Amino acid sequence: MMNMEEMILVDDFCTHHSISYTFISNLCDADLIEIAEVEERQYLQQDQMGTLERLVRLHTELDINTEGVAAIAHLLQRIETMQAEMKLLQQRLELYEDHVG
Repeated sequence: MMNMEEMILVDDFCTHHSISYTFISNLCDADLIEIAEVEERQYLQQDQMGTLERLVRLHTELDINTEGVAAIAHLLQRIETMQAEMKLLQQRLELYEDHVG
């Protein structure tokens, strides 16, 4: 069950950031965010606010369209994944070097 205290109405978010619901809907369609529906109202989860606000800044401050924002978000996710893999490999290499050296 969702904790409603951790949910933000999509309409409130859009009003606060001066963006259209369509932009949020398109981000959801691109699997970049999730929208929950409770009693016929759409909500955003609090834990995705950092990501969502970064995407909104790309859209509003840099005037990047939704497709561009989606492409950038996917590239950033790939970079984060690769960085995590590199960190793991570095740790494994250090472990190996400790055993050999």
